[in-house]
Amino acid sequence: MGETAVPGVRFSVLGPLRARRDGVEPDLGSPQQRAVIVVLVLVLVLVLVLVLGTAGG
Repeated sequence: MGETAVPGVRFSVLGPLRARRDGVEPDLGSPQQRAVIVVLVLVLVLVLVLVLGTAGG
């Protein structure tokens, strides 16, 4: 469902931004703060794809 996991933390960025930490949804702040979180999560996913892609090839 367009999710990425960091130990203990789970983000869902397809549809409304949602996060869970140990099963609890924290307050993600204002719309501007939520937009920054989306960008950071997407950059993290891109870096992981690039690192894992080059490690496998």
